[in-house]
Amino acid sequence: MGLAILLALVTYVFLTKSIVKSVEKRTGSKKLTYLVAAVFVLTPTWDIVPGWLYYGYLCDTQGGLKI
Repeated sequence: MGLAILLALVTYVFLTKSIVKSVEKRTGSKKLTYLVAAVFVLTPTWDIVPGWLYYGYLCDTQGGLKI
């Protein structure tokens, strides 16, 4: 399982680099290149903030000791 995750990570990084280089070559715009790179970097972590807020809400309203 760990090898599959490592392979997926390496593939994602390779795909990201190739797409960012392609965008830079086609447009020549540094701003667009940085935007595309930011989207690829932030995509795997997009659900952390909403999840953290939701779980914080659940801990405040549903949490407690139930025996």
